[in-house]
Amino acid sequence: MGRTIDSAKDPAFRAAAALAQARTRAAEGAYLIEGAKLLRQALAAGVLRWALVFDDHPELATELAAAGVETFSVAAGLAPKLIGTAYETRLEGVGVAERRPLASPPPAGLLLAAQAIADPRNVGVLVRSAEAAGCAALLLSDDSADPWSRSISRPTCRPPWSV
Repeated sequence: MGRTIDSAKDPAFRAAAALAQARTRAAEGAYLIEGAKLLRQALAAGVLRWALVFDDHPELATELAAAGVETFSVAAGLAPKLIGTAYETRLEGVGVAERRPLASPPPAGLLLAAQAIADPRNVGVLVRSAEAAGCAALLLSDDSADPWSRSISRPTCRPPWSV
């Protein structure tokens, strides 16, 4: 397991926090995911770059490190600063996942296409609906909300790589 982060000024912490901005997500080709379930799904999908695990969940940190993921232990009190909430949260960890948009639609299968979906929560509904319907892909117009935002990749939503 990697080193311990005890300050919001730590470079790794700042790099993760910067992914709250769409411009940084696009430039880095990465986005944040929250919670043990999504960290494990990202690991299985091969898109988890590195993780910040809060110090009250050492078993998760050990699991990720054993799988070869660079993992930092973070003081639990830093969670609100990382995910941009004004309150404490019971979050096991946060991961930096690789964005993997489709280069082109799959040649076969059900597709869900949407245009100008402005609210990221509605994009989240579409992601979950596409998954439930067995879609091969979800296609969004360029003027839709950012599918890599926190509203999409928090623990209550399936991340975009899963459809």
